Amino acid sequence: TRDGELLRYQVSYQHRETDQCTEHARRDSGLGIGIYQPDAAPAVPVHYRCRCYYSLASRPAFLTKAQRAAA
Repeated sequence: TRDGELLRYQVSYQHRETDQCTEHARRDSGLGIGIYQPDAAPAVPVHYRCRCYYSLASRPAFLTKAQRAAA
């Protein structure tokens, strides 16, 4: 990833159960829901037959309106 880029944990569309993958995708550590610094992102696959993945999330994509106004 390039400087300033973050990762968004994406649950596979084939995912049917609530488990660790769901928890990773719903976690908000202050960067946004499912957003991780590259060095703090959970490793994938999480479990047998896991098809979850990461997509790039740039900072403006997850900032609130108030945070964007202050930036």
